[in-house]
Amino acid sequence: MDTNVAIVTWWQGANYGSVLQAYSLQKILESWGYESELIGFAANALRRFVYDIEAYVRRPKAHQVRTKFARFRRENLKSSPKYWTYNQLKHEASKRYSAAIAGSDQIWCCAGGHAKTLYYLSFIDANKRIAYAPSIGYNYIPTDCADDFRKYVSEIPFVSVREEHGAALIREVVGREAKVVVDPSLLLTAEQWKAKIKMPSEVTLGDNYILCYFLRDNPEYSIFARALSDLTGYRIAAIEPASCKEYISLRGIETVAADPFDFVRLIDDASYVLTDSFHGVAFSINLGKHFGVFKRFHDDDPISQNSRIYNILKKTGLVDRLVSANVVPSDLTRRSIDYDSVRSLLGREREQSLAYLKEALTAATDY
Repeated sequence: MDTNVAIVTWWQGANYGSVLQAYSLQKILESWGYESELIGFAANALRRFVYDIEAYVRRPKAHQVRTKFARFRRENLKSSPKYWTYNQLKHEASKRYSAAIAGSDQIWCCAGGHAKTLYYLSFIDANKRIAYAPSIGYNYIPTDCADDFRKYVSEIPFVSVREEHGAALIREVVGREAKVVVDPSLLLTAEQWKAKIKMPSEVTLGDNYILCYFLRDNPEYSIFARALSDLTGYRIAAIEPASCKEYISLRGIETVAADPFDFVRLIDDASYVLTDSFHGVAFSINLGKHFGVFKRFHDDDPISQNSRIYNILKKTGLVDRLVSANVVPSDLTRRSIDYDSVRSLLGREREQSLAYLKEALTAATDY
């Protein structure tokens, strides 16, 4: 059997962070000589088709974004044959895969009080299971999910997570230690990402712009962006969301329909990045940009996902880039970022994360 690795993560939607972290993980495995496949199911393809139709009817520009995502996935991601059922995957896994990785994003969030079996890799022999940087997302493990979560995580020999808070929850609920590693998108260096975006693109914004990438519609974001624009003289542009919801608070602001590589390019070319997204922050840091990040949730919200933002800011010494109520645009322009220090911190985290992943893969594939 060839060394073929199954990857289970969120990659089939039109979300920049999800798709790019999946791409990055595959590229790392490829550089080490592993073949890999992102696990896909026929039902998900049908669901995407329905979303695409809805976008086409309600918001043509969002449909354009979704079309670009589909093309990106076809051209840049390696996926499995479409499985019809979980049992089919389970039946074929031992013959097809030497190891399986539960990848990043919030696949362990137990949304709706359920721990979805797929994301804990129970379709393959336990010794071949690796968790690389999954995020729990929420501040807690739902009570009705705790027993399953405990059982599933206990059966994975190589467990790492993306955030310190996730490691603390695993310690509390499961009673074991989990390695904290960086998101797969950070395993590729800035130079590696820049090499991928050198190709010509129809999506360009020129110089001197403030890029907005928001996942929540919040009028405060728009107020801050416009004030920063007034202060700097830079125009504002926003990345068009791929969902059927529109940016109500950003009406009148230029939006661009971007594919995932365009997303990286637009961040790299921006003078400032404003975001409430984990991956918006991750790429801003990796590419050495001036940025500000908003809290998308109240800290006491049971489904708050702020911990992942806090975690990456703390690890890179950039907590002051958090835009709170008492932060004004001049604070962002006045506070410089020592990216020599940031690159050193990030480089150390990257090396440790790569070492963990390589060790786990070697052990799992040798079994």
